[in-house]
Amino acid sequence: MSPDRLPRRIGRRDVAAFARGCAVLGCGGGGGVTLAERLARDAVERSGPVRVVDLDELPPDALVMPCGMLGSPLVFEERLPTGDEPAELAAAVRDVHGRPVDALMPFQLAGANGLIPLAWAAVLGLPLADADGTGRPMPNMATVMGLAGVPPTPAFVVDGAGQSITIRARTRERFVTTAFGVLAGVGGLGAFAFELMEAAVARRAALRGTVSRALAIGRAALGRAGSVESALGGGRVLVRGHVRHLRHHGPEQRTGGSLMIDSADGDRSLRVEFQEEFLLALDGGRVVAATPDTIVLFATETRRPLLIDELREDLLVTAIVADGPAAWRTPEGLALAGPAAFGFDLAGEAPR
Repeated sequence: MSPDRLPRRIGRRDVAAFARGCAVLGCGGGGGVTLAERLARDAVERSGPVRVVDLDELPPDALVMPCGMLGSPLVFEERLPTGDEPAELAAAVRDVHGRPVDALMPFQLAGANGLIPLAWAAVLGLPLADADGTGRPMPNMATVMGLAGVPPTPAFVVDGAGQSITIRARTRERFVTTAFGVLAGVGGLGAFAFELMEAAVARRAALRGTVSRALAIGRAALGRAGSVESALGGGRVLVRGHVRHLRHHGPEQRTGGSLMIDSADGDRSLRVEFQEEFLLALDGGRVVAATPDTIVLFATETRRPLLIDELREDLLVTAIVADGPAAWRTPEGLALAGPAAFGFDLAGEAPR
């Protein structure tokens, strides 16, 4: 988004639109946004609007903290944060880096984790960078900063009750293993920051303009301005119709599955494959959308993006797809975000 269109602040009246945009970018996963939206709204009401800054506005040596919650979305919904998480996280960073955090940034602007840094920025009185690290849900803390060579550690986990853990690791693989291992010690959920970097590095390593984009998507989804397809940047409707043949591949709903969407006119059916989020769409056996595309199913009547857990037989939905971030379309990016990374063998498939 150009600087003249950048939302200078996110206030109380903007939170609903931002939450809806984060939900859209969750692609059916990323956790529900209801609790995170409430936390963000409460924080903004108490502390005032959050200033949104382009990375070029920050001094080159400003310390940018990508952050969010680490752990299961279900645990997050069941265990309310104490409210001390942002201050504990900022203190942990200052102890190690010897300097304060200058700006926050979502490490993953999708679902609840898009909203949490907004709430924390309000509490800390810090700006929110108009950027993030994924642009969509990603497993194993994969980010475009990692693709750009930003080291993940030192990383920080706090529990909001006085416990703070600093992670140092020689490899990214070891970092991921250690971070998930730490979760057991903080009750399965922790406030998390990693891949801290100066603004000069963030300018080349992060996905830029994504906070503005999420806000524009949310406004469109709420019917306030334009269409969702336009806000997504060239999005297109794949089909409108009813959910049929909803299947889960294992005994638990989160092990992945598939569904069919029979078009309203009965002429065609779209097959959608999912795991933690929607990953693949096929029309007559031809791939028409595939991760890292943004694949979203909306409840047609309410225009609300649906979580996978909310899908039901006969539900009237609209499937929309838009191209995913270009950084995930490089050979290195596709190795982490492409269909093969999720176990789909599309060898021999013609390009979309």
